[in-house]
Amino acid sequence: MILHVVAIACWACGCLIVGAGGPEPDQESPVVTAREALRAQSSMPWYDPDQDSIRRISVKPPEDDVHRQSRWAADAASSVPTDEQPVSLFWRIMQVLAWITLAALLVAVMWLLVWAAGRLDRSRLTEDKTVDRAKVDPERMEDLPMSIPPTDRDLLAAARACYEAGDYGRAIIYAYAYQLMELDQHHAIQLSKGKTNRQYLRELRAKPRLRELLRDTMLVFEDVFFGHHTLSRPQFQRCWDSLDEFHQQLEQLT
Repeated sequence: MILHVVAIACWACGCLIVGAGGPEPDQESPVVTAREALRAQSSMPWYDPDQDSIRRISVKPPEDDVHRQSRWAADAASSVPTDEQPVSLFWRIMQVLAWITLAALLVAVMWLLVWAAGRLDRSRLTEDKTVDRAKVDPERMEDLPMSIPPTDRDLLAAARACYEAGDYGRAIIYAYAYQLMELDQHHAIQLSKGKTNRQYLRELRAKPRLRELLRDTMLVFEDVFFGHHTLSRPQFQRCWDSLDEFHQQLEQLT
């Protein structure tokens, strides 16, 4: 390559000398030597030995250059599936399944809580009370300030049976009558025909807690018996649950 450059430079200098009208170069001048050297090289397509000049070379661009600015290759590369896409889809499916499982567990826990609460209410309803209840004389029941629906059970058992049947209005009548009869048997009040509910409350002034327990049941009883109001289960349940404390207060009297 260096020899080629030197030859071209010598040839150019010779041309300048000839063009300037100088004497003809002899056969031993560097220009002639360079010319002969160029003609001896067959691998120089840019040199024309016949004309002793530079030959124009037609350069054809590669076929790949036509599509060099095209986005086809980029689009084709982006459309090739990779291993990350299936993995991402798999984890999304697993996340959805995990959320569904968690929601099902929460629903199951809530259902168990409701079921346990119902079992607790039934156990409270059916458990035996701590106070021994003697059979009530039917004649004493005539002294109650209300008429009692006929029953072949004691008053507390009758109240429980109505509760289980969903007849909360009749259940509160039996429950209130039961409290009055128990208070009379424990000499906390004195049943007498013609007395009012407020009179029995006044007789319990010396026993404030018993008075409050009786008053709570009495107010619900009066709404049903005199006001003909419909009694809901939660309303009756509050009165029923207070019977345990009612019995404890009676035990302190004895």
